[in-house]
Amino acid sequence: MDEHGYGIPLHELERELSWQLRKMPADPAKTAAFLGDLIVTMIAKNNAAITRQLAGHEAAEAEGGY
Repeated sequence: MDEHGYGIPLHELERELSWQLRKMPADPAKTAAFLGDLIVTMIAKNNAAITRQLAGHEAAEAEGGY
């Protein structure tokens, strides 16, 4: 396990957020929907990282690594 704990490290979250914000709509009326989608996307990516890390941790435990 990395020192930061589970999930995507902060610097990677920041990089992903910067990338996603490039798609910000020009129409202010679409901003709320965009931000909602952005939050869901970021949470889904972090949850996927947590799932992968937990699976690796459980596999290591099963092999007697912990």
